[in-house]
Amino acid sequence: MDRRRRLPSPSMAVALIALFVALSGTGYAVTKLPNNSVGTAQLKNNAVTSAKIKNGSLVGADFQGGRAPVGPVGPAGPAGAAGQQGATGAAGTGAAVSFGTAVGDSPTTTSSTALATLGSATVTIPAGITATVIATFSAESTCRNGFWCTVRLFLDGTEMNPEDGNNFAFDAPAAAGDPASNDYEAHSITRVRTGVAAGSHTITAQIQVFGGTETFRLDDWSLVAVGYKQS
Repeated sequence: MDRRRRLPSPSMAVALIALFVALSGTGYAVTKLPNNSVGTAQLKNNAVTSAKIKNGSLVGADFQGGRAPVGPVGPAGPAGAAGQQGATGAAGTGAAVSFGTAVGDSPTTTSSTALATLGSATVTIPAGITATVIATFSAESTCRNGFWCTVRLFLDGTEMNPEDGNNFAFDAPAAAGDPASNDYEAHSITRVRTGVAAGSHTITAQIQVFGGTETFRLDDWSLVAVGYKQS
């Protein structure tokens, strides 16, 4: 029997060459892709891993809002400089906005039925404010003989409330023969005026006797006036 090798037939040779070319063409296509030819559709799910991403190449815009990884909390920074002082706010209703005082250390004596000025204090109400002014007068006093002795407080020449005129006994004599008629005592009064407008106002303490025979003596007296914001 003839054992000579049999050569491939022409058709077999053509098939083998076509297979080789096809395989060579596929390899070229895989290793020589054109630029910008691979997109989302060409990538399999989970195909991009950490090993394929360059360290430090991702930025905040690469993450969906709120999904960027959070690093550890850093140390607290130094305290900042104090801010500038803000403007002073307007005083609230009821806040004291002004006050004035007057005092007397020497005794004053009168037997006059006409008003006599003892002392005065001034309060200044700020612009844009209506105030309530409260004035208090106190003193060591004696009132001897007759009926009674009066102290009256005026704001800008008008008596403050209550307006009792001379129908108010700041002090009065003791009954005839009563040893207490010569005693010194501490007495005080408080008067009020509401709706006081902005500006400077004078509070005056005035004294008189009622009856014509009294001797009214005051010592160590004080007059205090305070303006409170009303509106």
